[in-house]
Parts: sequence; structure tokens; C-alpha cells
Amino acid sequence: MSLSTAQRAVSQLDHDGLVTSGGRGRRTLVTPAADQPPTSRPLPPAPGPDPETVPEPAPEHPHGQGPAGAAPPSIADVVAAARATGDAKLAAQADKIEAAFDALVAMVGEHQALARAQADVDRLEAQLAEARAKVRGLKQGKTAPKSRTAASGAAAHRAVDPKAVRVWAAENGVDCNTLGIVRHEVVDAYLAAMRAEGARA
Repeated sequence: MSLSTAQRAVSQLDHDGLVTSGGRGRRTLVTPAADQPPTSRPLPPAPGPDPETVPEPAPEHPHGQGPAGAAPPSIADVVAAARATGDAKLAAQADKIEAAFDALVAMVGEHQALARAQADVDRLEAQLAEARAKVRGLKQGKTAPKSRTAASGAAAHRAVDPKAVRVWAAENGVDCNTLGIVRHEVVDAYLAAMRAEGARA
């Protein structure tokens, strides 16, 4: 028994009143009476690890591939690991997986390119439909039957503000000269549009 263990035992006996001090620093063991049971206190439990400091084991990945939350290995890593085993079956399977992955990448690229091309087609078709509608409007304004005589038509042309005609032409995509006299077909289209707006109002 070591010295430190003996000292702890004596300290415990002294604490329980079973040891008294004698001459020259001696300590005498006190024997309890026959009708009095010895008083003793239970020794404190041996120190153990603090439960708060013991780390909990990390939860396992549901597929047994390491702790949960860890990033799964990439296809390239799995293929390389399979080939590194030297097993012919695993190497053949790795070749199949790599070929299938390359084919999938090519198919996804083709699908994305097709989607972009279809978006371009839809945009161009919308622009073409808008241009055709403008052409039809110009043709209808130009070929509409005139209800006025030539004199009244000329007077209507003179009464039109050229600036208003040019603003309307710019807003509706109609080709109009910026200087000089506005062409008659542009003024006719402007007047037809104004009559149509007046009829809707």
C-alpha cells in the first residue's frame, strides 16, 4: 500500500472518530464498545469522467458511408476507388458507370441547347407576328374607302399637325420622314388610326 493511500485511510478513520492522538504524535485506533456498533461513513465514490465532457458518438450515415452530414463521395472518387482495388469485376462496373455518366452529361447538354433554341424561336415568332400586324394596319389605312372628296381629303391633310403625325409614327413603328412634308400614306394611316380610336371611345 502506498503512502498516499495510507494517509487517506487514516484521515477517514480520524474523521469517523476511530483514531485518537497519543504521545509523541502517535495515533491510537479506538475500538468501539461491544454494545456500540462502529460508526463508519461510506467512502466517496471513485472519481469518474464528467458526463458533460464525454463526447457523444457521431450519428452514422443511413447508408453506412460515414457520419451523417458528410458529403457523399463523387462519381470520380468511387470509380477511382473501384479501379484501385484491382478487382476485375469492380473495374468493369466502374467502366460502365463512367460511360453512363458521360452519356448523361451529353444528353443534359443537348436538352439545354434545345431549350435555348426553342426560346429564341418563340421570341422571333412573337416579333414577326407584331410586324405583320403593323403591316396589315398600314395596308388597311391605305386602301380604306374614302368617304370624302379629294378636296376634303387635302384639307384634312393640311389640318393635321405634322409633329403629332411623326410622334404617332414613332410610337407605332411606322416609317416617317423627319424633315419636310409628311408623306400622304403616313397621314392617311394616322387619320385612320384616329378615326378608329374615336369609334372605340
